[in-house]
Amino acid sequence: MPSVSNVHIQQLGNRMFLGHGDYHGGSEGNSTVRWYRETDDRGLSLIEGAISKTYLTVEEDHTCRLIFG
Repeated sequence: MPSVSNVHIQQLGNRMFLGHGDYHGGSEGNSTVRWYRETDDRGLSLIEGAISKTYLTVEEDHTCRLIFG
């Protein structure tokens, strides 16, 4: 069964981030990735339209933790 481990985020610039992960379980096809915002109260919300391995932050992100998966 396919799985991904060692998922992490690398900062590429002031507002640009890149999501990484190690794929296991056969040849990787078109993977679906998403970015999320986590707020101080542990609320988690999907960032609409953020569906690539790179993400450019917007003003809404400044008080949140970014999660890639």
